[in-house]
Amino acid sequence: MLNALKNALWLFLWLQFCSLQLLANGDQLPAEQVGMFPREDSLVFVEAVAIDIDFGSNIYIVDRGRHQLLKFTDDGDFIQQVGGFGSNAEQFDAPNDVFAHTTLDVFIADYNNRRVVRYDKNLNFLSSLFSKWPEPYDFSEVISIAVSPQYDLFLLEEGSKHIVKFSRFSEPSASFGGLFETYGQLLEPVQLALDGNKQLFVSDPAQKTVVVFDYLGNYVTSLEHPDLQAPGGMHWGMDEQLYVVDSETSVIFLFDKHLKFKGQLRLAGTNGPIVDLTVFFERKSRSKTIFALSENACAIYTVGAK
Repeated sequence: MLNALKNALWLFLWLQFCSLQLLANGDQLPAEQVGMFPREDSLVFVEAVAIDIDFGSNIYIVDRGRHQLLKFTDDGDFIQQVGGFGSNAEQFDAPNDVFAHTTLDVFIADYNNRRVVRYDKNLNFLSSLFSKWPEPYDFSEVISIAVSPQYDLFLLEEGSKHIVKFSRFSEPSASFGGLFETYGQLLEPVQLALDGNKQLFVSDPAQKTVVVFDYLGNYVTSLEHPDLQAPGGMHWGMDEQLYVVDSETSVIFLFDKHLKFKGQLRLAGTNGPIVDLTVFFERKSRSKTIFALSENACAIYTVGAK
């Protein structure tokens, strides 16, 4: 009887250990590489830093080294570009981010020009947002941006590492995060991602975490994982999952809409470390196409339904 109890206890402890291991590691999701671009010999990325996708599955890539924004089909065929070094309406100085997947327009974080530039989907210039407000709504170089379906703009700036929220009428409505916050402190933030009009995510490799705020700017929580060492590029997908790239290992970490860790993606065949990513989600088949951006190329992967 005693031996049976001991065996039952050991079995219980072993099952608990296995469940904890599964929780820590999550699902290892399979991915198949199906393409890479640019394919034209005359078109080379010098320093690609950001990528996004619009409702029509067009891909937008920021090449900071060329001071340009480039538009491609989802097969990697080149469509058009805008930019070149300068400060005019169709020029950039070290652009750092692009946001295109929640509205009809394309927004660019034009870092050294200290502005956010807005274009339509055909890359026609619409407007620019500069800092002209007193503290706490002033901003310096723009690191990253996110735009809600209601056209509220969230801007992450370099100076005090804080976030400024603007209404669709380009009026500031909130300022939060930054170096001096007790809750929601940001040390070396890299990128923003937005869950519609619910939550804002900020990757911060200095803290090995993704800091989460609600839509009003209140601190909610921080997303961490033992293997996530340097969170960088992020994307909130139509499958209601947050994709986070570890800039040191290029492993992609997935978190669901309840902010629970769901699994990892390890992509083989990228042309260097992954700096950013975007995801197309096919609702009918529940399959995903992942566009993984490195400094000199963008690799395309498919992931089956999960």
